[in-house]
Amino acid sequence: MKKLLYILAAAALAITAATACDKYDDSELRGKISNLEDRVEQLEWQMTIANSNVEGLKKIVASLEGKIYITSVTETSDGYEVKFSNNTTATIRDGKSPVIGVKKDADGIWYWTLDGEWLKDGSGNKLAVTGNDGAPGAPGADAVAPQLKIEGNYWYISTDGGATWTQAGWATGNDGKDGDSMFQSVSWDESFWYFALANGDIIKIGRGAAGARALIALPYYSDGAVMATDGKFELRFNVLPEEAAEGLAALSTDVYTVSVAYTALTKTASAGDEAVLPVISKVGRNGRLILTVDATGLDGNFINGALGACACLSIVYGDNVITTGYFPLRFDPYGGHEYVDLGLPSGTKWATCNVGASRPEEYGDYFAWGETEPEYEPGTASNPVWKNGGGYDDRKFRFYKWFNTTDGFTKYVVKNGIVDNKTMFSDYDYEDDAARANWGSKWRTPSPKQFQELCDIKNCDWTWAEDYEGSGINGYVVSSKIISGRFIFLPAAGYSCTKDLNKYGLYWTDTANANLEGAAFRLLFTKNSISCPKGDVVDTYARAAGLSVRPVCD
Repeated sequence: MKKLLYILAAAALAITAATACDKYDDSELRGKISNLEDRVEQLEWQMTIANSNVEGLKKIVASLEGKIYITSVTETSDGYEVKFSNNTTATIRDGKSPVIGVKKDADGIWYWTLDGEWLKDGSGNKLAVTGNDGAPGAPGADAVAPQLKIEGNYWYISTDGGATWTQAGWATGNDGKDGDSMFQSVSWDESFWYFALANGDIIKIGRGAAGARALIALPYYSDGAVMATDGKFELRFNVLPEEAAEGLAALSTDVYTVSVAYTALTKTASAGDEAVLPVISKVGRNGRLILTVDATGLDGNFINGALGACACLSIVYGDNVITTGYFPLRFDPYGGHEYVDLGLPSGTKWATCNVGASRPEEYGDYFAWGETEPEYEPGTASNPVWKNGGGYDDRKFRFYKWFNTTDGFTKYVVKNGIVDNKTMFSDYDYEDDAARANWGSKWRTPSPKQFQELCDIKNCDWTWAEDYEGSGINGYVVSSKIISGRFIFLPAAGYSCTKDLNKYGLYWTDTANANLEGAAFRLLFTKNSISCPKGDVVDTYARAAGLSVRPVCD
């Protein structure tokens, strides 16, 4: 650098002297200075590119080791930009440098190389590419990337953060060995990223499925177990990197496998057996993958508590496999929903809140009788966007699931005092039960007899509550006379989401009225009256209306 200053000073003096003589032609000297300045800038740019590529290679190896994940590779005007899951980027450009590479040794650690030989620090130790979680004394705990600079026409390399430097060959091309680009090429296909190095090695990193590199099962219980129910249940997973969740959910169900392995709690022949649970649906959002699986294939011994079980999600996409490993399952017949045992003679357990609600004072969703989806579009309960053109007043039976203008009612048809060959108080098909469809397990919509038991003054007291527990919601507190201190709250949720909120409570039963076409039995209450379904026509409501559902379980 001193020599360069002398040259520039001399050039400046020559220019000053030239001003005194009009006949002096300084164009040649100016050209030399310009070329010199260009060359200095080029060398500095080469150093910048070389050190940037070293940092990029370090992050790529960290991705190879699973410490971070590549989320995207984008081609730029002069190279590639690589983005990682920790919100950092690496820029890879074409530029001359010593032949620096990486190689995995027998100890499983990646180390830096120079011209194919191990790059070592001042103590003769191989220089690890990445740290080892910062563990004191562990290999690579204080890993330092090599640094490069150009001085006096030579490349210099430092392995101690710039404290000392070692010459690493010509940088000016005097011997034709001014180095080559650290990366020969970058490419990718559906399954892998490929980084070809100057030494001929190719680093191959799996792209995972739709950019996802890892899945972690979210437990439901404090011991790490995930809740399972019969019928169907949800499995939830954290996706790494988070932004891959939506793309992962968009893949075909065919690439998903949910395996269950049964474990022995007691000595049983079923231990060691396996099962596969079909995936019904999948959603990816906010870094989460949510699967709904068909649990009908679960072993009865697991459901009855005689067997334990573990589950594993595997996604096989091209040449890549993402797996969660096995995590424990625990069967819960109530699907995680809370209930109150009021001590009723039938043994019926009443849920603490309505379908679609998470707390007792919430109204929840509104369903037409025999339909399993709310009458309004999901997420619009506070400002309803009605499905198929309108709420009950406009809807009537024109959009009812089990009715059309050509055939009339197509299911639960009333004829000669019976409903589809069933007696009046028989349960309807559980596939059409809003409680079973949304909560799963053994939950169902109450029968008229179960509401009658709840209304019986020998069993319960009904007390109207204004502004229940400061919630602003009115309704009835139904307290057990059999077991002191136990009660449920039924909010006055009105009907069809917008009608008579906080004034009326209308709750479906599971039974159609065999004496009135298009009607089903319901519970109705106001502040001054309670009408329990007893079998009269007045105890019914049009099936197309949207009423509340309060689940029960045996």
